[in-house]
Amino acid sequence: MSSAIKHAIADRGAFRWSTLLRRWETLLLAVLVLVVALGSVSLKEFLDPNNLADSTFNFSEKALIALAMTLLIIVREIDVSVAGILAVAAVAMGYANTQGVPAAGLAAIGIGVGAICGGLNGLLVTRFGIPSIVVTIGTMSLYRGIALVVLGDQAYTNYPDTLSDWGQGYVFGLIPRECWIEKARMSDGLIDFQHPAFGPNCQIKNARTFRSALSSELGPMPRCRRRNRTKSSIHVCQGIDRSQRE
Repeated sequence: MSSAIKHAIADRGAFRWSTLLRRWETLLLAVLVLVVALGSVSLKEFLDPNNLADSTFNFSEKALIALAMTLLIIVREIDVSVAGILAVAAVAMGYANTQGVPAAGLAAIGIGVGAICGGLNGLLVTRFGIPSIVVTIGTMSLYRGIALVVLGDQAYTNYPDTLSDWGQGYVFGLIPRECWIEKARMSDGLIDFQHPAFGPNCQIKNARTFRSALSSELGPMPRCRRRNRTKSSIHVCQGIDRSQRE
């Protein structure tokens, strides 16, 4: 006669400095403080506001891509078609520029192409159940092939100055615009992750071990019907963020 195995969930323990100091985030913070301290000592203009603002150029566009990728990793998926989507979005914008499309239209085309490419990835993963690594390896080759066929050995140049200003200009003459865009997307991602219609759908993918441990006591965990929709939305956002990098 089998007996059910009981599993107790321990309450969160009391705060301990030793636990905090062993965290990976604490180490990263310490490294950051050390780098800033060394930079301020060795370079006179290191802490100058203009220098600090310009330094955001080095990470803002990469952070846009990393943000959506982080959400994909949270739901236990991956997307390796980054370069492919960048290429096809850039080619679409370049071709539209040769046809006389204004700067606003070019930006809309780039974002739209990125959303379509990300949506295709999400559709193949969620509707047909194909592993995301397989899907995105295939679409990476597809998107790069499209860009190569359209562009060939040529190059698109002479973009509007307005488009360059949007990507490389400043707000209030100090903070780069791309930094504002990156912070806005980060805030939006944090809000979405905390939203009851989105956050649980991400976190439930990582709950399989927890569910198996408690199944004998709590019964099966209900299936989240919006999970596939959430994953598809993240793929679309990944495509949009890549197109914004252009």
